[in-house]
Amino acid sequence: METMTNRFFTSIDLNDHPLSHSKLPLKVSYFSLLKSFAENVYENELTSETLNEYKKMFDISSVPELSASEAFSYLLRPWRRKNLILLRYDLNLINCPFNVDQQKLKFEIMNHAASICTKSQYKTFCRCFEKKYSLRSNDKLSEFGNELKLQSENNRKVLSSNCKRMIITANMSSGKSTMINAIVGKKIVKTAQEVCTGNVSYIYSKPFEDNHIHMVFDKPTINANDEELLSNDWDKKKYIATYFNLSFHQNERWSLIDTPGVNSSMNKQHGRITRSTLEQREYDAIIHVLNAQQLGTDEEIAHLRWLKKHVQDRLIIFALNKLDVFNSKEDNIDSSMDLVRADLEKIGFENPIICPMSAYFAFLLKKKKLGACFTEDEQDEYDLYVKKFKRSAYDLSRFYPQIQIKSNDDEFTVLMKKCGFYGFEKVIFGAGKLIKQYQNQSSVSKPEIITEKNAQVNSNQEDQKAELPSSKSQQQLSELLEKLETLSDDINRGKLNYEERRFR
Repeated sequence: METMTNRFFTSIDLNDHPLSHSKLPLKVSYFSLLKSFAENVYENELTSETLNEYKKMFDISSVPELSASEAFSYLLRPWRRKNLILLRYDLNLINCPFNVDQQKLKFEIMNHAASICTKSQYKTFCRCFEKKYSLRSNDKLSEFGNELKLQSENNRKVLSSNCKRMIITANMSSGKSTMINAIVGKKIVKTAQEVCTGNVSYIYSKPFEDNHIHMVFDKPTINANDEELLSNDWDKKKYIATYFNLSFHQNERWSLIDTPGVNSSMNKQHGRITRSTLEQREYDAIIHVLNAQQLGTDEEIAHLRWLKKHVQDRLIIFALNKLDVFNSKEDNIDSSMDLVRADLEKIGFENPIICPMSAYFAFLLKKKKLGACFTEDEQDEYDLYVKKFKRSAYDLSRFYPQIQIKSNDDEFTVLMKKCGFYGFEKVIFGAGKLIKQYQNQSSVSKPEIITEKNAQVNSNQEDQKAELPSSKSQQQLSELLEKLETLSDDINRGKLNYEERRFR
């Protein structure tokens, strides 16, 4: 996998920056000095694009910049010096030098300052940069300076944590791409009945929402557009970073690895790419997506047997998708669940974890919640699915016993639970300890049988433990979700950390 700069994985929210409504000379001077430092102290390949975002925010795109020494002279006047306190916070957000020794970083900043100002200016700058000029507690600059600092600390915290990696595999037309879009809450991968994925894509979660999608393909960008994201150019791997709009808040760092459908008759290379990626084992767990309309096909069984033989040392979660197309008079969801379980156990998957869901309805629910506009067809489908999933026959929350419909749940949460996606996200984003258990297994040894007594997961990195799914009746999910649901209750009561309060 390619090595990306820290900036690729981080977020910046420039809404209400304290200098955005300042007078033009102050904005030009501050930006000119900020640019000088950003381009000379740990610059990265995204520095230029990030600076352009600052320039747009300051609304100075058509205004000539100042030299660094001119900007210094303007900002070091006594009544303007406090603005320099923001400089280090903005520098941390632009270049993210989190893996650099802080003393070394400070030396580089001071060294550059010394090269562009006089000795007396340098002395004043050092005092400003060390924040020795006090600010009144009700000073808006001080307040927002702290928020910039919190953004930087949040980025640093996420980057310092281990990234859990989920590889997603499926046959064609299983709804794999739709499921990825539903997890993220925005359309970042193409969906259609034909082949949509032709190479491997790595999709990383960002610390908080900043309305920017980062991508590395032909070149790195922090403003990937729909055409770039949905391109079918399959010659190269694609790397994407964006905020995951989950049904609930979680603090961990995740990567979803999207792979081509293994049964493409038009391009056999797709299956080889997927299986080669699986054999490399650069991931922690597998999500295999099953099409509820095409259960038990020869192609499906063949790939499941391959998974059992070659990657038995990794946790596999089976996502039973497209249950929204079932007809209650002709189809039976419970029977389909039993059929899937029987097929998986026959192949050799003991106590398989099966998550029934409608990824497409979940995607529409998140799209509506985030304020995105529907097409006419999407609006018609949304209205149909709302009616459908309010009926007991389609209520998939019954397969996640601890995902209870509560009196204070809003319509979004109720429907996310009923379509199964809330429970699915709780399972995949709460399986930390089980992932570790599978990592410790030898690739040739038989994984430990998962029972209610010996399988637990770490759901929130703070010893909030829950039993792992095990029984054949789908009661297997209950203990896993019990304390995760408790965590959700805490969040609903207002125990939110900084990034959720501001960016949820």
